[in-house]
Amino acid sequence: MYEVFDNFWTAYIAIFVMTAIIFRVAFVKRLPVLKAVAAYVVLAVGCYIFTIMHIFRFPVIPALAITLVIVAVARLRMIISDRQRSE
Repeated sequence: MYEVFDNFWTAYIAIFVMTAIIFRVAFVKRLPVLKAVAAYVVLAVGCYIFTIMHIFRFPVIPALAITLVIVAVARLRMIISDRQRSE
């Protein structure tokens, strides 16, 4: 895993994309445009810190991948249960 993301910017982009997807899927409520931009700016700064942790060999990318799967499954189950309630 670390050999694939040895480059700083490759790791940063992968971490940012995964955290953005988690943020988008986990929070159902839509934010106004300015608040969303501010949230993504703060997210970008946090991803920079995560990338530094990744360079020091912390398992940031695998943890984000597992979190992404868990959030997606939870969201899917929530959608399915909402559809069953409406029927």
